[in-house]
Amino acid sequence: MRRIILDPYRDTTRTREFRQNIRSEIPYEVDFSLAVADRAGGLTTSSVEWFSVGTREVTIADKTFSSDVAQATLMSEWGGFGNVRVEVTYSDGNTESVYINVTFEDPEYR
Repeated sequence: MRRIILDPYRDTTRTREFRQNIRSEIPYEVDFSLAVADRAGGLTTSSVEWFSVGTREVTIADKTFSSDVAQATLMSEWGGFGNVRVEVTYSDGNTESVYINVTFEDPEYR
């Protein structure tokens, strides 16, 4: 599992970059609990959406969301660069996004 923590005290605006083989299903976890704790007024996360953005289609499966942690499995049939946006909506209606870039590699390609 690849874990991403959205930490309001660090540079969380950068895009996270990972590599994985094509046709391999790797679970990713995005933890929003520190970002929620930093917000005033007792806000909570109300929903999370996963989007495949960019030129390479990324299959997003097994999406779950519980206790400020979003999980999903990412996979692609083809090599190249896949981009995923994870967007959280807080109870006050504001949103925040995390971007994940995945380089999908074909180990049989030489």
